[in-house]
Amino acid sequence: MKTLCYYFDNLAPRHCSDIGTCTYHPIQLNTDITNSSNLSVSFAGWEDVDSEEAPSVFASGIIKFEVTLHEMEYSNGILTMKHESKIPDTICDDCEHFPIELPHTNDPVLYGVKIEVVDVALNPRQARRFVLYDSSSKLQIHEHHALQASSASDKTNYVWQNKLDKVCYNWTNRYYNNKFVHYNPLSPIDSGVHNHFKGIYESTNGRFRVNGTTNIKGITEFRYIIQKDQENIINDQPTPNFPLEAMCSPLSDLSDGNTIYFNITVFDFVGHEIKDSVVHHIDSSPPEINEAWLVRDGVGNIFVHSLTDLSVMTLRFKAYDVHSGLHSVHWSIRNEDDQVVFGSGALGVYPFPVSSLN
Repeated sequence: MKTLCYYFDNLAPRHCSDIGTCTYHPIQLNTDITNSSNLSVSFAGWEDVDSEEAPSVFASGIIKFEVTLHEMEYSNGILTMKHESKIPDTICDDCEHFPIELPHTNDPVLYGVKIEVVDVALNPRQARRFVLYDSSSKLQIHEHHALQASSASDKTNYVWQNKLDKVCYNWTNRYYNNKFVHYNPLSPIDSGVHNHFKGIYESTNGRFRVNGTTNIKGITEFRYIIQKDQENIINDQPTPNFPLEAMCSPLSDLSDGNTIYFNITVFDFVGHEIKDSVVHHIDSSPPEINEAWLVRDGVGNIFVHSLTDLSVMTLRFKAYDVHSGLHSVHWSIRNEDDQVVFGSGALGVYPFPVSSLN
């Protein structure tokens, strides 16, 4: 009679951060964004333990580590890890580090770096992290979309503002990373058909996390400075309510004649930045008319005795605006008693030639 003894092991290997004996990740990359083909992958801290979270005869022991590299496919706002690996088999039975080579591509590609750890009883555990290969993207300005002082009047092409309580700005669709309009590496990541990656073995934090990172075509932050007459009144700070591409700021000390400078710096997650600015002016007061008189035959300040007198008279006046200037003049002559209008019209305003002012 022969007696056979065997051990039953149905528990996959675990990482020390899962057990609580370390704080580093199950898979560590030397960078998560690179323009180099060389990537270092480390995976120290894996153990095969029993149900008491300790090595024993009931834990069969790790037999192999396998690292694979998978291209992330982008479709309908979701990133999905392709099945096939982009590198040859990278397997060892007793190691903590692998160098791998990323494929060179003309366009940016997000890769999933996956490790599978298997014990002698063939129980597997998988973990993954992500790296972006990017040697070509640029942060750009869309010239058909303006940075505007939206609190200024559109009738002045957003140059003059007639309110004194706040300033507002809008830059919708103006800035973008040219490669991340149709391929966005910060999008949510699909968990996969079998959902092998759970808890600390999944990328739930960091730059490329499975829930995605808030961004606008690769842009992750706007910062701004507001100046009044070239002196800072609001120092460098993030715009509120990102990813909203607009903002308002209350200002209590605006007055006519102030020139306001809005300076914005745009950052994408790759490390590019663009600086942009817009200038507008404050004028809340109406134009002034301080003299008006009638002239006939070169004689001014005359009176009208009948309606026929008006046909041979000229109305003259002095009007000005010391801040934004005059845009147009609208005039009318009416009876003060019954408001009957005898005549009306409009005059365009044009600047005097510089030579005539000398």
